Amino acid sequence: MLFSCKMTSSVLAFVEARGGDLNPLLDGVELPEEFLRDASFWMNAAEMESFFKKACQIYQRPNEEHFLKQVGHASPELRSWGVFDSVLRMMPRPQELLAHPEKFLASFISPPPPFQNLEQTENGIAFDLPIPTENFPYTKVLLEASLESLPVFAGQALAQCRWEDLRLTLSWQVDQPMMFGAEDVGRQISPQLLQSVVDSLQKQTLQLETAYQELQKKNEQLLKTQTELEKRVQSQLGVESLMRGPLREYDFLTESSILFLDQNLAKLQDYMVRAQQLITMLVAQDRMSPAVKAAMKKVDWERILQSYPRIVHESREVLQQSKESNSSQREANKGVKHV
Repeated sequence: MLFSCKMTSSVLAFVEARGGDLNPLLDGVELPEEFLRDASFWMNAAEMESFFKKACQIYQRPNEEHFLKQVGHASPELRSWGVFDSVLRMMPRPQELLAHPEKFLASFISPPPPFQNLEQTENGIAFDLPIPTENFPYTKVLLEASLESLPVFAGQALAQCRWEDLRLTLSWQVDQPMMFGAEDVGRQISPQLLQSVVDSLQKQTLQLETAYQELQKKNEQLLKTQTELEKRVQSQLGVESLMRGPLREYDFLTESSILFLDQNLAKLQDYMVRAQQLITMLVAQDRMSPAVKAAMKKVDWERILQSYPRIVHESREVLQQSKESNSSQREANKGVKHV
């Protein structure tokens, strides 16, 4: 299970807003800081829980409410949820914010958890959420507080959230005073148009996050396949013979080995094409966000682009030379037998 870095981004922004030092928190964290700040990035659930626990140990002040609860309640002011912030601010009422709770939680939990026994009223919502919260007590506190902050995006006061076992209940006052003038919230906006825009933004955000995860997986597959191919070529040809050995050193390659290497090269090309397509899509949609740049730098994408065509070309030349050598050897053997 993965949790959204919208929450880690909120923690970092909250600490900075209080004038705190982030170095003790970031020290020893494997994930780069730019990923922790990227609202579209995802983090392993157990790792994020450890991150939140460490944050509480460092920044919890005496006689204050839970540190993560403070972070969650401050979410509207922190503006650390990326495009999701803009989506929420377009909704005039809490009922609109949680008309589709599965979409909201899908922005924080991956894969999206299943919903059961959904109940909606004018002043609240309740449903069963089968997540083992006992394994993530710190994350649970931040999620609860984040849910309580939702009415603030609509200009109202905090809601009340109760998450006991699998049952999550969120309630608010229908007639509570608005924090902003009613004329400033959702004025002259068609509900149908508003919902359409929100659905579109949510869909695009989820598509981008899915594409980013797929890019990471494809890059890992590409590097793994490349490594396996290099090992197989080295084991059959030897590094020196592959780079500068004469043609006769390739003669021992069997037809089955040549076919195997040729198929692996085809697979490698397919992986590379897919990776390039994903990079192109991410650049077009996300305009090279820090997370995309960091991911490309981590896998040394520029070096791959430069060296990949040369490696494939050299490998195919070796295979072609081996085929020709084998063919010549067979013809020579036939001549010997006839004599």
